[in-house]
Amino acid sequence: MPMTLSFPKRLSDPEWKKAEKAHKIAATGVGETLPTAEKSVKALSDQLKLNKDHAKVIALAKTAVADCGASGTHLNKTASKYSTNKPAYDAILDFEHLMNRLASELESLTKLMPHDDIADKADRVADRVKSIIGA
Repeated sequence: MPMTLSFPKRLSDPEWKKAEKAHKIAATGVGETLPTAEKSVKALSDQLKLNKDHAKVIALAKTAVADCGASGTHLNKTASKYSTNKPAYDAILDFEHLMNRLASELESLTKLMPHDDIADKADRVADRVKSIIGA
């Protein structure tokens, strides 16, 4: 049975809300970028489970990479506003690093070839995401 690609819980909006509260981070707009990224990764995951259409997987992977990348960029801009608050700055950069890593891992699905086994590629990506970022 293929491994399921899922959006890492530690990058979810509820986890961001905990970080915001713990480090007194407010009004960043990051909370809007995380659900968008999560939704696009879920759409990609749903398509991967079908294991049929390379073109759809590629299109959804490109969307997921773009949404995760946009979130990472937003987090980077947000971090600069908190450079004097080291714990908040570090927490934001941690989220940014992990979001960019997620985008980087998903990038390989944008390069599927017609002869590639979708399930095999998806399993490899899911395994790497899980080992690097967590479930």
